[in-house]
Amino acid sequence: MGPMAVRRYLVHGLGRVVLIAAVLPAVVVAMAVGTTLVLGAAQLGWWRWLLAALCALLTLLAGAAAAWAVYSMLDDSDVAGVGQVCAWVLLVAAVFACVGTWAQLTLDRAPPVTCEVTRITEREETSGNSTRTVYDHDLECVGGYPTRYTDPSVQANAGERLTLLVDPDRVLGSEVPGAVEANRGSSPWVSGGLLGVYFLLATARGVYWLRTEFRP
Repeated sequence: MGPMAVRRYLVHGLGRVVLIAAVLPAVVVAMAVGTTLVLGAAQLGWWRWLLAALCALLTLLAGAAAAWAVYSMLDDSDVAGVGQVCAWVLLVAAVFACVGTWAQLTLDRAPPVTCEVTRITEREETSGNSTRTVYDHDLECVGGYPTRYTDPSVQANAGERLTLLVDPDRVLGSEVPGAVEANRGSSPWVSGGLLGVYFLLATARGVYWLRTEFRP
């Protein structure tokens, strides 16, 4: 293999594998996190919705580019499923990264507020074809906000106190501290683990492509 062939191998072959397996997924997750940060930026006012929609669109385009890039190394239809798995793994990793980022925003910006539960109302909530039972907690809180907290389970009985993380800007939703801390603690690990799975699958396929199909 001559110098030009080696250069082509490193740039067009190995470089392509690194781009697909490491760079593109990192860009997708970073853009998803950026979208979450924009959505939680109270100082942007209603502009945050427009900017978040634009960021979300760019994130989807980047994700589609990453999925297409993996498929570009799958000339054999028997292994096309690897591309589908990579696409779904990357999507779920981005979602968990967003959940962890939102939880961190909540912990940073929403101080704990103690409220008294005045009444609990059970009702059915329908979303699409699924129905679940939720409980509306009517509240009396210091500062007068929030006045209601809804959760799939009873967090405190009527007459008891309930502590919530409450955003003074009312951009982030009011949440129970334990749930937010759990999301902050687990979501980055899940997202990182899924990115590791994507990296291994894409790298394995990339190495196979380099050995069998790439021609310097």
